[in-house]
Amino acid sequence: MIMASFFASAQRPWLFGLASLVLSILTLLWLVLCFTAREQAWWNSTSLFFLGFAGAVVLALRGVRSALGIIALILASLLFALLFIMHFG
Repeated sequence: MIMASFFASAQRPWLFGLASLVLSILTLLWLVLCFTAREQAWWNSTSLFFLGFAGAVVLALRGVRSALGIIALILASLLFALLFIMHFG
């Protein structure tokens, strides 16, 4: 709760929630695209996916005062946890 109130912003929090949702969906599509790739490339490194989902979590924490921000926080946190489980087993 302290972390969420520290990052929370009063400046149109739904925009941060929307940005987090867009970043989460784009990173998820990028993840799916990379898993279907036949060759390893620099752009399908799991550290880049961690950065994408971590950025989505931070944006969602900034917009936690709106319903869209809460939905974005739940989605971004679940996707970050799924990637963590996939990477570390």
